[in-house]
Amino acid sequence: MVLTNPEEELMAYDRRIATRISGDADIRLRLAALVLRRPLSALLTDAIIQGFPSADELAQRLRDGAEAEATS
Repeated sequence: MVLTNPEEELMAYDRRIATRISGDADIRLRLAALVLRRPLSALLTDAIIQGFPSADELAQRLRDGAEAEATS
């Protein structure tokens, strides 16, 4: 994984995140990590990259939404 900011810290997958996802999702994530021999954090990162727009695109959407509200 390449960090966009070298000073950025990695967050560990732990109970704080696990309590916020379903039990099935937690089990699937842990099994996938075992089968694929990859860290949980790498699987989560891949899922976020594939499932969500980039940070720049999301920021633009926020700006567009704020501009639309201001003109209405």
